[in-house]
Amino acid sequence: KVGMSGGGVVFRLISRLSKKVYQESDWIHVTSRPFIDFIHVTHDVPYERIAYVPQHAEDVYLSEDFTPIDHDGVNFLFAGNVGTAQDMDCIIDACTQLKDVAEWKMHIVGDGSYLDATQELVRINGLESFFEFYGRRLITEMPAFYKMADACIVTLKHDNEVGLTLPSKLQSYIAAGKPIIGAIDGAAQDVIGESGCGVCVPAGD
Repeated sequence: KVGMSGGGVVFRLISRLSKKVYQESDWIHVTSRPFIDFIHVTHDVPYERIAYVPQHAEDVYLSEDFTPIDHDGVNFLFAGNVGTAQDMDCIIDACTQLKDVAEWKMHIVGDGSYLDATQELVRINGLESFFEFYGRRLITEMPAFYKMADACIVTLKHDNEVGLTLPSKLQSYIAAGKPIIGAIDGAAQDVIGESGCGVCVPAGD
């Protein structure tokens, strides 16, 4: 239902179908705690039929040594989908405020519908020397990027319920043992705060 008008015919049909599916389910597992209330309120599903099951990182992270490699400056890493929901504008705005700070770089590993726009914003803001884009990479290639990273970035807009989700990149960041800098609400902010694995401000900040 993402991106659909709340008053549209298609939206109403899908909402009705979703409610039927949820209500007829014996058990519902959610990967973000905020969705417990969402499903209960929106689809009238009793709390006792909803359970929180945390996501986890892929097994490849369990056998890797993520000890940082020697390098100059500070390397920030954003890994995953580069779309409008990921609020790349927030990252660009933050980096623009660091233009006078030497020896740092933002590494973007991923692809998506907002990649071209992100690269254009980097150019417009004169940040070309601070950004590196690597495109989509295999999961087997990711350990090399995590070894390089001093901190990992997670951002997500909160203009609908999607903003309450727990991006899968967060588990990978944590499994790699990297400090996390977040501008995100909902479950992700809760996990960062409860685990003490980084710092987090509200979405869009």
